[in-house]
Amino acid sequence: MEEREWTSVANTKLTGKAMSLENGVVSFETAEGRQLKVPLDKLVEEDQLILRKCFMGKMPTADELVAPQDLPFTQGEIVGPVEASGGSSYYLYLPTTL
Repeated sequence: MEEREWTSVANTKLTGKAMSLENGVVSFETAEGRQLKVPLDKLVEEDQLILRKCFMGKMPTADELVAPQDLPFTQGEIVGPVEASGGSSYYLYLPTTL
């Protein structure tokens, strides 16, 4: 990726070349050869989208994620007791924001 200006959510600027995106952390290299690592979520949404497209195709944002429809239990309700081995049991809760 070519060198450009990146903007943080705090409106600070970084000029550099994005080298990689791994585990939610972007590695940048400045023109002076300095290596910087910045969490992806610390950059403005527009820059996050550019980096996702460049390094990961299109990685969905939290709003785009949808829970599977075939879950074995109802979301948002406490289920149980669920019997386990050895005569023990547990309760299960699947959040609606799964």
